[in-house]
Amino acid sequence: MRILCVCGGWRVFGAETITLKMLEGLKQNGHPVHAVTSTWSDGEFSRRLASLGVAETKVPLGTFSKKLALRPMLWTADALIRLPVLWLNFARACRKFRPSLVILTSSKQGVFLRPWLGGRPSFLVEHTNVEPSGSNRWLYKTLANRLSSFVAVSGFMREHLQCIGAPTEKIRVIRNGVVSEAERQKTENDAVRLAPAAGQPARIGIVGQVAPNKGHDCLVEAGRLLKNRGASFVVRVFGSGNPEYENRLKGKISEAGLSDVWNWMGYERDKAKIFNSLDICVVPSCFGDPFPTVAMEAGVYGLPVVASRVGGLPEIVEDGVTGWLVDSNDPAQLAEKIEWLIRNPQQARAMGAAGRERVFKHFTVERMVAEFEALFREHLAPKPPI
Repeated sequence: MRILCVCGGWRVFGAETITLKMLEGLKQNGHPVHAVTSTWSDGEFSRRLASLGVAETKVPLGTFSKKLALRPMLWTADALIRLPVLWLNFARACRKFRPSLVILTSSKQGVFLRPWLGGRPSFLVEHTNVEPSGSNRWLYKTLANRLSSFVAVSGFMREHLQCIGAPTEKIRVIRNGVVSEAERQKTENDAVRLAPAAGQPARIGIVGQVAPNKGHDCLVEAGRLLKNRGASFVVRVFGSGNPEYENRLKGKISEAGLSDVWNWMGYERDKAKIFNSLDICVVPSCFGDPFPTVAMEAGVYGLPVVASRVGGLPEIVEDGVTGWLVDSNDPAQLAEKIEWLIRNPQQARAMGAAGRERVFKHFTVERMVAEFEALFREHLAPKPPI
């Protein structure tokens, strides 16, 4: 199978990480792979493609917005002006690469490339919890006419796709794979968690984009409660986000008296450096997070996870076994479960070990790629005569 994938955002977040792992797995299984990426990016996604030996074609794949504000309107106008160049470059990539099938990783890509879909099997891998508005329902019903299948990255996303207009019969669930079997031995030593030395604070980590919907505000309030209860801890924040939001968050941290225990670690690519510096990972999302990569990555390194009971998180974290699930936007519950892990280090390590086993049983790259291959073969197989 010759696979062309339209992929890559302006930054590398969870969806982009999974896309790279999917492409790497398909390439290792002998399928020629070519990426179509946007000219609007920080270059990190392209660097990672190059490290995998995956060639790319850059196109002006912009974005559109219905917001009546200057910046979104300028983005939309620019994308429309560049549309002929986008179509020309995409057509050239198709003629040169001759793909058997096309993978989209965003519905917005489908908006701009719709005229070029339908001639060969095309698939949309949905990583985004799209607002169930009337315009989005129209969009997904329209795309359904050109797509062979929608791929939901979790059971939660299957239900969401149904709500926004994707036909049930065209939805396939393929849960993300975050780690390969080849990495099991490599991460074995990292996954052996040791309790913090006597007198050392527990290291609580939140990893990923720094944004209001990721629950950083909830963690600040939970931290205030923990400090009032006498818990010994530090918070390490890996990732970056909107500077304005980060500044507001820093004000809340100061008001809560947490400045001395709150550490901004910035963006870090090396997962081992992140998770080996933590004892507990929290994912306090306050929206329907489709299938957060960080909750699986923490398991790879033997960390117990405290996560919100929303989106795809209950499909990753087994409550009371690999960590704890709490209500979204509930600092008291979040603080309670973090404190339990701090006060019970032996049980916390057992939860982390169980989380690692769960990840290697259910969320490997090999399993994800095999399911994609099976889906693709179904649509590439000759249709029986009527």
